[in-house]
Amino acid sequence: MASAPATRAAGSSPRRARRWPSRLGLGLGLTGLLAAGFGLLLLPGGCGDGDDAGKQSQVPTVRAIPNFAKISNVEEKKRRFFDFMTPLIEAENRKLRAKRTRLLELRAQYAQEAYLAPEEAAWLRSLGRQYGIDDFALHRPQSWTHLCARVDIVPLPLALVQAANESGWGTGRLARLSLGMYGEWCYQEGCGIAPLRRDADAKHLVEAFESVNASVRSYMHNLNTNHAYEMFRLLRQRMREEGEPLDSYQLATGLVKYSQRREEYVRELRLMLRVNRKYWDDHEPGAERGGPVLADARG
Repeated sequence: MASAPATRAAGSSPRRARRWPSRLGLGLGLTGLLAAGFGLLLLPGGCGDGDDAGKQSQVPTVRAIPNFAKISNVEEKKRRFFDFMTPLIEAENRKLRAKRTRLLELRAQYAQEAYLAPEEAAWLRSLGRQYGIDDFALHRPQSWTHLCARVDIVPLPLALVQAANESGWGTGRLARLSLGMYGEWCYQEGCGIAPLRRDADAKHLVEAFESVNASVRSYMHNLNTNHAYEMFRLLRQRMREEGEPLDSYQLATGLVKYSQRREEYVRELRLMLRVNRKYWDDHEPGAERGGPVLADARG
């Protein structure tokens, strides 16, 4: 069962409300394809976010989740789930890498010349606002440090196991209804779906998305901006500064506030990283690590 992540800590402002998309109208007016065996609705070119990075990161827009529950073989179900999520995660990470590359290039240029063209400075200020740094200033080293810590990828292994955990391997009722693979909460009327088992005084909803792609994008932005995940960003930044691969096993410790289960949740993620490592071992060798392999780990 998906956990209830603490995506909004006290005092944080709620994100813009999204209306729950009508499940009856998903196919109206759409020229999509039905993926064989899954009944998966795909729309070409729906991942662009308006910047140049979107052009190189386009994958089909996914507006339905395959019926993973019908796959009885556990190994096959895991493989299908990871194959489903991997291109969506990689597409959003490519966008983040493109933004980060430009950010680092401009930082190096400013350090050398103490000057940037007005359009470059404007791009940086806009990027700062996107990532919750409204007072970004070229002359303040702290601004650069904070922005570089936020504009970065989420390693594939970590994003995969969190999606599996939060969505019940794509079979959870709320995940399938909301298209939200990461159990994010929202609080504005109409922004999502009320959990069946919710405390009487609880007001949160499980946020609904127009596509699974949007869910992945929101999850990454949440980790990169929410103050609850400051430790995650500090750990990632330290790995960058030391020239180390991003280690999902270590980064998971920075997600203790993602779930009300706290340390138990982190232990569960790290166990999933260990026992499922074979599914991503060959992916970008040396770039991302999923954690150590235990001799007695069970699949």
